[in-house]
Amino acid sequence: TASNYSTIINYQGERTIFVYHAPRSYEFPVKLPVTPWVYLTSMGESFRPFYNHLVDWLKANPQIKLAFNPGSWQMRADFNDIKDVVALTHIIFVNREEAEKLTNFGESADKDRELLIALSKLGPKICVITDGSKGSFAYDSTTGKFFKAGVFPVDAYERTGAGDAFGSGSLAALIHGKTLDEALIWGTCNSTSVIGYTGSQKGLLNFEEMNIWLARAKSSGVNVVQF
Repeated sequence: TASNYSTIINYQGERTIFVYHAPRSYEFPVKLPVTPWVYLTSMGESFRPFYNHLVDWLKANPQIKLAFNPGSWQMRADFNDIKDVVALTHIIFVNREEAEKLTNFGESADKDRELLIALSKLGPKICVITDGSKGSFAYDSTTGKFFKAGVFPVDAYERTGAGDAFGSGSLAALIHGKTLDEALIWGTCNSTSVIGYTGSQKGLLNFEEMNIWLARAKSSGVNVVQF
């Protein structure tokens, strides 16, 4: 059976990833249990039927909150292929370049609030945009609040999985009942831990380790401000 294969070239903490996605069909679970949250992330080229089933399932279960972190195939697809999922998203995680592409915003330097609002107009109630060494920024349309989070004063050993770690860390905070500004710190801690290692899984924090990193963030002056 063919499988996915990735080659990662790392240079001074930055990486280029060459990925082969083996052709496959994705089957939406027939009896997927109702759960408070669903986290949707990267899928291969044939993602569209799965997304259509997901949209129907979310509409039938509006109490479920969707967290969406689109992958490379979703970003290169026509927006019409993902717009219904984006519209039903509770919180979306993208980097600046992805946010610009989804919104057709163009160059967004010094226009963080405007970019967040443009992304929010596509449907997500909460929009979170990561910006590498510049940290992250977010907008909660339910409260009208904008947040910016700083970063740890460390150099990246290898950045593979940083965005995924940020998204999963932030979502874990929300599942634990934390506020959005707290969630940004959780995401920052998780991604900072991961970029200290090679690969996307080593360094992912469990709950006990997260508490240690949260204390480290406080002592390092990593904070969140409204803007």
